[in-house]
Amino acid sequence: MAVSGTLLSLCIVGCSNANNTSVAATCNAPGVTREQVKIGFVLSNSGMAAGILQAVRSGVDARLGVANAAGGVHGREIVYGWQDDESDPRINLKVSSDLVDNQNVFGLLEMTGAVGGSAEYLNRQGVPVVGRAIEPVWSEYRNMFSYANPVSRNAVSTFGTFAKSLGGTNAALVSIHAIEASRTLSDQLAQSLTSAGIEVVADLDYTPGASSPERVGQTIRDSQADVLLVTLAPQDAAAVRVGAVSAGSTPKVTLLPVGYDQKVLDQFGPGLAGTYVFLDMKPFEMDTPAHEVYRDAMARYAPELQPPEQDIALTSYITTDLLVRGLQEAGQCLTRDAFITNLRAVKDYDATGLLAAPVDLDASFGKPSTCYIFMRINPTGSSFDVVTPEPVCGNVLP
Repeated sequence: MAVSGTLLSLCIVGCSNANNTSVAATCNAPGVTREQVKIGFVLSNSGMAAGILQAVRSGVDARLGVANAAGGVHGREIVYGWQDDESDPRINLKVSSDLVDNQNVFGLLEMTGAVGGSAEYLNRQGVPVVGRAIEPVWSEYRNMFSYANPVSRNAVSTFGTFAKSLGGTNAALVSIHAIEASRTLSDQLAQSLTSAGIEVVADLDYTPGASSPERVGQTIRDSQADVLLVTLAPQDAAAVRVGAVSAGSTPKVTLLPVGYDQKVLDQFGPGLAGTYVFLDMKPFEMDTPAHEVYRDAMARYAPELQPPEQDIALTSYITTDLLVRGLQEAGQCLTRDAFITNLRAVKDYDATGLLAAPVDLDASFGKPSTCYIFMRINPTGSSFDVVTPEPVCGNVLP
C-alpha cells in the first residue's frame, strides 16, 4: 500500500508503537481524536435539488451506523456535522469553509450539485472530499472522490451502442440549459449517440413549471426522432414523454439518467412505460447478498425511510461506504494526505458488491464511467426489468 511522505514522517515518531492510545495521540489531523473522527456533510436540503435528495441522509446514517456498530474505523467513531448549501455554489463555498475552518472537520461528504463553489478551496487546503460526481469539477482535483463519474470532460460509447442495438437512428435531446449538470450530461450523451452513428436532430431547452410539455412533444414529433434522451427530473421526463406520444411521436428508445425508484412509478409510471433508466450500481431487482446487508442497515439505522429501496438512498449509502473505505485505507495515523494517497491506490472498489463493475480509483480519475446496467420500465409502468446481458460497457471517447 502506498504511504505518503507526510504519513511516513508521522509514523516514524509514533506509529510503530503497538499502543493505540499513543498512536492516536501522536498521529492526528483536523477532526481526529482518540475516540472519533468528525466529517463535514454538505447537502442540498433546499433549493432546486432538494426534491431528489430527500433520502440522502438516511443512506448516510445507515452506512455510518454499520461502521460504528463494528467499532468505527481503527477504533474511532465516525460522526458528522451537516450544512445546507441551498443548491447554490456561493453558499456551498461558505458552508464548506465553515466546516473546515471553524468546525475543524477531517474531510467532507458532499451530496450536492453545487460543489463547484468550494472545489478549488478544498483542493488548496488538501481536504478529502467524497461525493456524487454530477459536475465536471469532480474530474479536476485528486482530493475529490466518487465511485462513478457520469459527468466528466469525456463521453463514453456505452449509450450510443445501447440505443443503436434497439434500432435508434436519430435523436432529440431535452435538458435544462441553465443547469450545468443537466446540460453537460445531455451533451455527453449526445456525443455517445453520435459515435454510434445516431444523428441529433433536436436539442431542446425545458424549464420545469414554465415550458409546455405539449409544445415540446410537438417539436419532438416534427423532428422525427426515434431516440428521446431526457436529462430532467422524473416528473418532468414523464410529462415530456407523454407530450411527445400524445403528439404522435413513437420513440423506439427513451433514455433517462434518473428515475429508478418505485415511488416514481407509483406517481408517474404510465407516462414512463417502456423507457430505459441506466444505473452504475446493481439494482434491487438483482437481490444480491449486498442488497440484503443494505436493507438490514436501513432497517436498523434509518427506519424512517420507507420503502428503503430508493436509488438516491442506495447512492448515498455507497458514497458513504467509499468514505469509510478511505478512512480505513488511511491507517491508524489518520491524515488527510494518507486518505487521498491510499484511497487513490485502490484498484478494485466495488462497494462490497453493489457496483455494476469494480472501479480503479486511480486509473478512473478524470474519466467517465463506462459500464452501466439498463433497466426497462414495463409496459404498464408498474415495475422495472433488468435488461440483459448486463452490464453494458463501452469505451471512453476522444
